[in-house]
Amino acid sequence: MLNCEDYLDLHRCLSIDGPVPVSYTCHGGSPKNLPHPHARRTATLFLYTLLGTIVFAAVLRPAVKRAPWAFYALAAALVFLFLARGAIQLPAIIDRPFFLMMQKAYLAFAFFVVVMFIGVFPEKSPVRTWLQPIRSELSIMGCLLVIGHIVSYLVSIGARMLANRDAYSISVQLSFLLSLLLAVLLIVLGATSFMIVRRHMRAQAWKRVQLLAYPFFLLTWVHILLYLLPPALAGSQTPLVGIIVYSAVFVAYILLRLAARGRSRKRKGGATYRGNEGRHEAAGQRNKPEIKVFLDKGSTEGAI
Repeated sequence: MLNCEDYLDLHRCLSIDGPVPVSYTCHGGSPKNLPHPHARRTATLFLYTLLGTIVFAAVLRPAVKRAPWAFYALAAALVFLFLARGAIQLPAIIDRPFFLMMQKAYLAFAFFVVVMFIGVFPEKSPVRTWLQPIRSELSIMGCLLVIGHIVSYLVSIGARMLANRDAYSISVQLSFLLSLLLAVLLIVLGATSFMIVRRHMRAQAWKRVQLLAYPFFLLTWVHILLYLLPPALAGSQTPLVGIIVYSAVFVAYILLRLAARGRSRKRKGGATYRGNEGRHEAAGQRNKPEIKVFLDKGSTEGAI
């Protein structure tokens, strides 16, 4: 059980919608619900971040393809600024939004959303044709940007959870353990997205590894739900709005992905039918000369 000072310290460290202990005591030991203000503002910040990432990918696509390492360096610089927040002071107008985008992984998650949603568009659609060539680059930028989120939570929550695990709900503990698995998947997917690594892999092996992106993306949803569910059930608005917004993104992806898979199967089925039809036609063409020969010879088989 955390006392009031411990909670306030944790709350300041993890911002307005940080992990929620089972209970804490304030004002003479009476249990209090954890406050989660600014729910609408937090959701709006994520949506603006996602919109900005989409515009970034669409407008800067030629530059990203031409000089990807410059953008990797930019992503690494943003992580450094976030982790050095105490030593490097940003202007007040951007300090808080920047902190939330990095600490809550809004920016990194927005890159992952763009990467995954590229795959739901038809292959010859303008969106996929334009963005597919930088899909790996966007994925690498997302992997780099999420490092700040991982480090901040390992240092803050990981240390506190090891010291006092009972202070956290089972849901939050499971979310933290799942985050370790996600970190491993992230390393594998991020490393194999670099062209220098991809060149040393067989095409089939690389494709199999990249299929891990699907469980990674869906397990991220589970991680978020486990993390936000306790405070949402306790009546806090920010995590509840977060669950709604994140779930809308994931459900939309699942539905669009299933629709894309249906289109792919239909297209393959049509190609198979046309292929069989072509083979029958070719077989018929081959048989015609034989029938002609039989008829010329007066064969009763040919007549039949």
